[in-house]
Amino acid sequence: MKKNLWLLPALVSLVFLAFSIRVIAAEGLFGFLDDHLRSGWGMQVGIDLVLAASTGMFLASGLARKYGVRPLPWILLTLATGSIGLLAFVARILYAREHSAASPATDSSTPVAS
Repeated sequence: MKKNLWLLPALVSLVFLAFSIRVIAAEGLFGFLDDHLRSGWGMQVGIDLVLAASTGMFLASGLARKYGVRPLPWILLTLATGSIGLLAFVARILYAREHSAASPATDSSTPVAS
């Protein structure tokens, strides 16, 4: 297993968060709604993003439980921030997986506390 693999989704999440904060400051918190409600394509993209995030949360939740990470806070973060939260969720799962496998006293099937 690769060491520090969790850093990649964590870094992408932080960079996207910084970019999103800049966009929110320039265009407002709900500016994205105009784009998603303006046309059929905007609505299609919005629905596609919700379906992708829902699928990601569903799949990540099973792994989260396996490694002792409580999914609910991460699901709420994903609902509030979209990909920023989902990438942070994936980073947390990868971190827990790495540390559960690295600990000699911990059996790989034993969950790690979040």
